[in-house]
Amino acid sequence: MQSLFRTLLILSFSLLPLTANAHFQNFLARIIYLTEDAGGTWIYARVPMASLLLEPDWQQGDNSPAPPYTRLNTEQRPVLDLPALSGDKQLLKNRAVSYLQIHLEQTGSPGIELESARIEPIAQRSPFGYLPAIEQTLQPGWSLPASTLLLEEAVIDLKLRVPDTRLQQIRRITSAGTEWPVIRDQSINILTTPTGKLTSNGPLDISFAAPPGIGERLATQFASGVHHVLIGLDHLLFLCVLVFGAKQWRRVIHNSLIFTAGHSLTLGAVALGWLALPPLSIPLIETLIALSIVYGFLRLLLTPDRHALPLWQVGMIGLLHGLGFANVLEHATGLKVSELLVHWAGFNLGIEAGQILVFVTLAIAHWASTQFNCLNRTQLTKAIIYPSLALALFWTVERGLGWVETLGAT
Repeated sequence: MQSLFRTLLILSFSLLPLTANAHFQNFLARIIYLTEDAGGTWIYARVPMASLLLEPDWQQGDNSPAPPYTRLNTEQRPVLDLPALSGDKQLLKNRAVSYLQIHLEQTGSPGIELESARIEPIAQRSPFGYLPAIEQTLQPGWSLPASTLLLEEAVIDLKLRVPDTRLQQIRRITSAGTEWPVIRDQSINILTTPTGKLTSNGPLDISFAAPPGIGERLATQFASGVHHVLIGLDHLLFLCVLVFGAKQWRRVIHNSLIFTAGHSLTLGAVALGWLALPPLSIPLIETLIALSIVYGFLRLLLTPDRHALPLWQVGMIGLLHGLGFANVLEHATGLKVSELLVHWAGFNLGIEAGQILVFVTLAIAHWASTQFNCLNRTQLTKAIIYPSLALALFWTVERGLGWVETLGAT
């Protein structure tokens, strides 16, 4: 009993820092469009607001000072200070024009001018997947949100001009080296030019010298799938349900395949445009994902002598998680059917490889605990269930309240 209590305590404390960083993982994508006219090249970019305001050494909850244009709330989380934003935008303007680095054929970087900026809540952000619509809605000047919001819940849309520069002269585009590491290393980069779309993961560093081949794109999306599994705590917790809720390893494999098939279907439907995700549905989807984890762990407690989840329920929950993936990977696919197939194949193979890695790790932990008489299967399962269930309940309440607030703001 004492060993079970110690394990529960260790697991509980190990989950706390993960929840602290999870707030800034709501939207980790840089979406960029490049186009040109007679006056030069235009850049339309959507990035997390935190990308411009957080210093590289900023840490949440350690009494760090508030970033510019924000104040800290009672939870030490930065909240946008709208009066400060309205009164003086010079620092933000400077950071906006220096955020993207343009590298030309010749040595040196051209100057960049800011034309428009729009700050919006993530849950109510305007569409950013069709350039003509973006050009119409992103008006000159500044557009601020109607009410204050957490920095982690804000995105900023930028319209930048690179005067007297043609697209053909640009050989590389990178992000500023001063970006906060969590966003710098975990973001998805989606860059669209008149000739096609390029995607990558991690720090923004895309070269136009030669388009990536099919092998490189497969490898990139494969790495993205593995990365998504390993950093997504809610995904990891549901994988624990699939492992500990199965009585044979054959069933674990079935669970994994059915779950992957489910999230692949909805991810593909959104990417192809067959299924649209209205902005107001995104907080609801995130709430339902947390609720699905609560349901899975409750089934583990209530059905200890049989499979926790029927396969049809695993598939349905997979469909739901796929909508969450689609929200994060919005517009990340290529423009041609062949590119779509490469994207899905690589990403889903990566997801499956990441899941297998998690399953093997859990199997080794189970074997080691029984081999050294630390915990039996039942004790190990309960040691994982209770802190995970508490965390999933917290997510459900937190995300549910966020969804209600979003509804009230419309």
